[in-house]
Amino acid sequence: MEYARAHLAAALEAVLIHPPSQGRKIVDSFLKHVVDPGFVYDTEYLTHTFFERVRPSARAKVVEATAKFAVLAIEDPAIKIKPEKFADRMAKCLRSFAARDADLVNRSSHLAG
Repeated sequence: MEYARAHLAAALEAVLIHPPSQGRKIVDSFLKHVVDPGFVYDTEYLTHTFFERVRPSARAKVVEATAKFAVLAIEDPAIKIKPEKFADRMAKCLRSFAARDADLVNRSSHLAG
């Protein structure tokens, strides 16, 4: 019985150390991160925070938004950097995501283009 409790406590601790970040909120957080003037491209951070730690449906939304901005270089008044610079940043992020799941990125890129 004690072994089962210890196992359950360890599992709960491992799950509860991660803050919830799903759905539209994670997409908004990702866009803010990439737009930030202090943006530093770090593939490990990007994939861990915005790809691996999110549910598959939220992951698909992040990748879809990334592909849309990377491929179309959309001008958006909420984005305070040049569309070309933002598209370049998003293309780098898209390559990082493609390294983790190329099929998901290919599907999202076809939807964006």
